[in-house]
This record gives sequence, structure tokens and C-alpha cells, in this order.
Amino acid sequence: MHVWVPASWASCALRRVLIAAACECAQTFALLPTAAGSWFISNEIFRTAGNNTINPPNAADKSDVGDAFTKHYYTTFDTARVNLQTLYQDASLLSFEDDQFMGMQSIMTKLTTLQFQQVQHAAATCDCHPFQSGILIQVVGDLAVDGETTKPLKYVQSFVLMPTAAGSWFICHDIFRLNIG
Repeated sequence: MHVWVPASWASCALRRVLIAAACECAQTFALLPTAAGSWFISNEIFRTAGNNTINPPNAADKSDVGDAFTKHYYTTFDTARVNLQTLYQDASLLSFEDDQFMGMQSIMTKLTTLQFQQVQHAAATCDCHPFQSGILIQVVGDLAVDGETTKPLKYVQSFVLMPTAAGSWFICHDIFRLNIG
């Protein structure tokens, strides 16, 4: 099991719990503070290997944005990773396995210096939820690294997209974890 909590709890928190061994499931949920100082679950995505999911009723309006973002992100990651820099800002936070990176420059340094030459993402599922003014996205899929397609690696990646003043979206939070159990 892996639990991730962002460095800043100021306005909201995004936690992710992965139980990857026997049940091959992933759960992402957003916590928001209450006036009394406690927390409540604002959004939750639960996905099993059997592709069971529960989406809130108002999720459909942002699903198109989430699906288009996911296709764009993984196509760019797989073909020209350096071009991902336009999706991150100085306020962006990446958790990649056990390491955290803050800001576009730090995130891009990590993403462009990974230990493999080639990668191909195959997203099996993409769940999108409205989250405050943004979109919470959870992707479950397979990675083929350096041409090894017979034994793909399982992964879960969660994003929080937030709107920009120009009317587009940027990655505010990005959490990546291999499902190794």
C-alpha cells in the first residue's frame, strides 16, 4: 500500500492509496478541509482489474477534457518528452515513485533523465472527476520500456488539472507509481 500526501495541506489534499499485489486495484481520493479543522472526501475514484468504476453524476462534462489530455500527455511523453514542459507550471508538483519534484524545471529534469530510451504507454482506463475548478484524472495502464512488450509494467498515474487564465489547463499535481507487488 502507498499513501501520498502533498507537501502543502493549505487548501486541499490529494491522497492516493494503491494496493497492487493481489487485487490489482487503485484508489484516488481528494480531501478538503472543513471549518472544524477535519477533512472530508470530495471526490473518489476506485478501479479494479475488472474495470469497475463509480463516477459522480456531474463527471461527464469534464470527461472529454480528461480523455483528450490523457491522449495528448502520453503521446507527447512517448515521442517527445521535452514538449511536456508546456503542461507544467512553477506551482506544479510531481510525485514519481518515492520522490517529489516541485516546479516545471525540476519536473522536466526528472522526466527527461529517466533511465530508459524508449517508452510506450497503453492506458487501459481513464477516470475523470470534476474537482473544485479543475479535473481529477486517474489512469491505469501498461508500460512497454525499451521495446519490451512481452512483459509490460503496470502503472497508475493521477493528475489534477487546473485552468489557466488563458482558458487552457495545466498539471497542478501528477502522481506516478508502478504497480509492483
